[in-house]
Amino acid sequence: MATRREPEGRLLSIDDYARLPDDEGTWDELVRGRVVREPLPQPTHGAVMAHVGHMFQTFIDAKGLDVQCGMHSGFVLAETPATVRGPDVWLVRGNRRTSAVHPWYEGAPDLAVEVLSPSNRPREMNEKVRDYLAAGAAVVWVLDPQHRTVAVHRKDAPPRILAGVEEADGEEVLPGFRVSAEECFPAPERQ
Repeated sequence: MATRREPEGRLLSIDDYARLPDDEGTWDELVRGRVVREPLPQPTHGAVMAHVGHMFQTFIDAKGLDVQCGMHSGFVLAETPATVRGPDVWLVRGNRRTSAVHPWYEGAPDLAVEVLSPSNRPREMNEKVRDYLAAGAAVVWVLDPQHRTVAVHRKDAPPRILAGVEEADGEEVLPGFRVSAEECFPAPERQ
């Protein structure tokens, strides 16, 4: 079976990465020219992703907004060094399409959501958040299922850590959308 491995000692370009065969059993991203692998998400992670994506999509449909919602799609955040990230859940305003050259979106999603997994290290998650914001994301949410908190990140501002009934909002990406930190997580018996 072929795997997504970069040639020894060489940084990959976006095109090189696009040509690599898929690995089964892992999720990978291209970070500054290097393939970074993570294990596939655990069930709690997937349940939180689906729950948040469903909340966003329900709101978008009810309001008839021109916003796309998706999960685990690639976004080219930088060409040099080449960086392709795949947020757990994402929102893109307008009718933006993927590149004609490769299968990913150019630039950051307008709103990116990352769900913490046991395998995530704080430094790695902080790097992801910085990459999204530097590439133009308006806001990044980091959901922590263990502590049931939502960290809301914006460029040039300290993160806001929300818990319980404290509310996150859709800001300029989803005007009028409001949800408490607790509502971002499915009931424990459904995870």
